[in-house]
Amino acid sequence: ATDGGIRQLKPVPLERQAKLLAAAGDFQGALELLTLIDDEDAAAAAAAGDAAAAAGSGVSRRQQLEDVLRLRFGYHLFAAGEPDEALTQLSMCSDPDPLLLLRLYPSLAPDKFRLLLPAAAYGEPLPELPTAAANGDGSSSSNGRDPAAAVGRSSSKKGAAAAAAAAA
Repeated sequence: ATDGGIRQLKPVPLERQAKLLAAAGDFQGALELLTLIDDEDAAAAAAAGDAAAAAGSGVSRRQQLEDVLRLRFGYHLFAAGEPDEALTQLSMCSDPDPLLLLRLYPSLAPDKFRLLLPAAAYGEPLPELPTAAANGDGSSSSNGRDPAAAVGRSSSKKGAAAAAAAAA
């Protein structure tokens, strides 16, 4: 520093770094940091001489953070149009709840049961469910994000080209 001052660098805890990466959309980087969090917590507990804390507290906090990151990543991937990868991330949570998966396909749940779908998981609020839009016949649609609602509908140029080639 040219002003004659002294600068001090303080380490940022890995857990906070992982949360910041996830907030920036780098879920892969955040999940990679989780592999270091377990070792850091165990070393800190061993240095303090607390064997019970080394065995339990670091793992549970790490697992909770991993579940939250995988949940956010799964919903992010689903919104980005990658349902297979989203389901993979959601299934890697410590306690994969089928109702969390059902939230991704709201047309599979009757309207009277949609209220039973969870609004939060792992201490995190879940994204809003798509609103059911009336299509004239009482069926619901969710802006093309619900693959079950899109069955029989071809909106891609590739699908239209294949259908035209089959007709010719």
